[in-house]
Amino acid sequence: MRRTLFRSGVKFHSGRAAFTLVELLVVIAIIAILVVLLLPAVQNVREAGRRTQCQNNLKQIGIALHHHAAEHGSLPPGVPSCTQPQNLWITGGTNTGAYCQGPNWVSNILGELEEPQLAQWVQVTMEFQYNAADDLEHGASTSAANPPGSQSDPYAPGNVGTWTPPVLICPSQGRLGLDVALGGGDDWGLDPWSAKGNYAACWGSDTYMSFQDSRKAGAFGVVQLRDWFKRVPPPQSQDMPVMRGTWKMGWGQGVRLSEIRDGQAYTIAVSEVLGYPSNQDARGAWVTNVPGASLFMARTGPNSLDPDQISICDETIPLNDRDRMRCTENRKDGNMWAAARSRHPGGVNVLMCDGSLRWVVNEIDLNVWRGMATRDGGEAPPAD
Repeated sequence: MRRTLFRSGVKFHSGRAAFTLVELLVVIAIIAILVVLLLPAVQNVREAGRRTQCQNNLKQIGIALHHHAAEHGSLPPGVPSCTQPQNLWITGGTNTGAYCQGPNWVSNILGELEEPQLAQWVQVTMEFQYNAADDLEHGASTSAANPPGSQSDPYAPGNVGTWTPPVLICPSQGRLGLDVALGGGDDWGLDPWSAKGNYAACWGSDTYMSFQDSRKAGAFGVVQLRDWFKRVPPPQSQDMPVMRGTWKMGWGQGVRLSEIRDGQAYTIAVSEVLGYPSNQDARGAWVTNVPGASLFMARTGPNSLDPDQISICDETIPLNDRDRMRCTENRKDGNMWAAARSRHPGGVNVLMCDGSLRWVVNEIDLNVWRGMATRDGGEAPPAD
C-alpha cells in the first residue's frame, strides 16, 4: 500500500513507479525488431557504396585504355605472343610451351593507371625475361648489373605481380592476401606470388580461342606479334636469348577501336571476376592470362552456376561453396572459359568499349550477353 506524506506543505509519495518484466521484454522485442529491419538497409547502403567504387575503378580502366589507344593506335593486346602458332592456347609458363609472351592487357596500361613504377618494372622485366605471366612476379632477376626483382622476397623492388594496385580491387570482395596468391605447387609452369584482383578483359563469346573466329572474338585476345617468326624462328625452345626485349609489349598491335564494328557502346571491354582464395587456383591473378584471372568469356552468363573450365583450377572447391565457383581443369587444348563474376547481388558491372558503364543482371538472355561480348558479330544492339 502506497502512503502519501506531507512536509511543509509538500506532497511526497513513498512508493516508486517501475517497469514490469513484461514491459521490459516488450521493449527489448521492439528494439530487436528495429535492428533486424535496419541491418539490411545498412548493408544495402554499404554495398551501394562498394558498387559505386567498383564502377569508379572500371571508369579509370576505361580512361586508361583510351589513353593507350590514342598514344599507340590500338588497345593493348590481350596477350602479345611470340610463341609458335601450335602453342598459342597455352596459358602457363615457359616450361609448358608458352615460350615467349609479353605483358597482358592490364600489365600494359599500368602507366596510364598512374602506376609508373610498376610500368617501368614491366618493361625492365621484358628486357631480361621471356614470358610476362611467368616472370613479372619476381622481376628481371637475370639483369646483368644491379638486378631488380627477387625470388626470395615477394615485395622486393622489381616484383610486379606480387601486389595488386587498388584500382584493380573491387571492395565488395576486398584484397586477398599473398597467402592465397597463385603458386606454390602444381601451377602449370607459373612461378608463385601472382596476387589477385577483380577485373578481366572480354575475350569473346565462346572459349579462349575465340580470338581466332571473327564472329566470336572480343575486344581482346591473343595477338601474334608482328615479325615474330623473324625474331624467334621455329623450332623454338625454352629461354632462347632472342626472346628477350621490350618489343614483346606489342604496342599498336591490339584491336583498333575502328575494328569494333558492332559499336563501341554495345561491345564489352572489361567486366568483373572473383579471385578464389587458393594458391592452386588462377582466378583473379591479374598478371596471368588464364580464363577467370585477367580475362573472361561470355560462353556462360554473369555469375553462372555452371563451372568454369580453366587450366589452373582448384578442383577441391566444395559443392556448397557460396560463390558457386566450382571448376574443372583442362590442360590439353584451348577449350577453356570462365564467367564474369562479382559479389554484387544480382549482377556484374561492365565497362563498354566507349568508356561507358552498364549494370548487367545475372538473368540476361545468354544470346544478348554473347552478342555484347563480340566486336564484329553482326548482332543488333541490345535494347536499353
